[in-house]
Amino acid sequence: MKYYFLKTTVVILFTAVVFSCSNSNENGYKRTKNGVLIKRITEGPDSTKAKESEIVTIRLKYRLNDSIIFNSDDIEDGSMVFPITKPIFEGDLYEALTLMGTGDSISIGVVADSFFLKSAAMQKLPEYVTPGSIMYYDIKLLDHKTSSEWQKEADKKSLQMAKQEMATLQIYLNNNKIYTDPTVNGLYFLEEKKGRGSTADTGDICQVYLSVKVLGSDNILFSNFNDKPLDFEFGQDFDTKGFREGIGLMKPGGKARFIVPSWIGISSEGQGIIDPFTTLEYEVELISIRSPADVTTE
Repeated sequence: MKYYFLKTTVVILFTAVVFSCSNSNENGYKRTKNGVLIKRITEGPDSTKAKESEIVTIRLKYRLNDSIIFNSDDIEDGSMVFPITKPIFEGDLYEALTLMGTGDSISIGVVADSFFLKSAAMQKLPEYVTPGSIMYYDIKLLDHKTSSEWQKEADKKSLQMAKQEMATLQIYLNNNKIYTDPTVNGLYFLEEKKGRGSTADTGDICQVYLSVKVLGSDNILFSNFNDKPLDFEFGQDFDTKGFREGIGLMKPGGKARFIVPSWIGISSEGQGIIDPFTTLEYEVELISIRSPADVTTE
């Protein structure tokens, strides 16, 4: 498991500077001793407040006038996870979070000029921003944990996901009557056509057609079968460890499928649109293997 840190624009918004307003009690907002405009919307059952260095999970919405600028409900999982760091100044978001317990919802107001001209370092306000208008952040604290508590829970979830990956892999093997034993590293090498000649040595240039997808899915993540073949140097850090191991078992002209579990694939962290603990399936045709000397003389 990993943190889903805030994107740059979100981080900038979080560190927006001084909170102020011409009427601190307007619409139920009150000013704290540090000058933060705050309105408590709901109070959760946990009276224990979040602390600096703890890891928080929040939902967030930015509002300017009648428009919603950002809504975390629109992103994956609908929430963001990050650690509370030392406040940059009195009244920043990190300090505001220390006023909240799990289940609390609050709304914070900040002068839009302060954000756009100071935090975002813009030369002038965008045309849609009226000078002196207030930008609001609606925050709901879903959870807060110490780093050790968070890691313990993350390890537990990782173990559950690892077990699920293995169960899914075994079901696929059984349903497709695949009885090939995996290699020591866990690669399932399914040869479809034998090649001729020698296998690749470190430094050789391998030319391949390949496609890759999540095991059991019809959605192709990458394929060059309808394009030019791909060249890469064998032994270099190219693609996944499982893919490189499979290539090392092939000879020119050969075709094979590789079933690559996450520990020799995209790892337990996932990558891009690929979820953590995901087994990949490759379709590979090895066109040729050329030595460095052969490449030099071409």
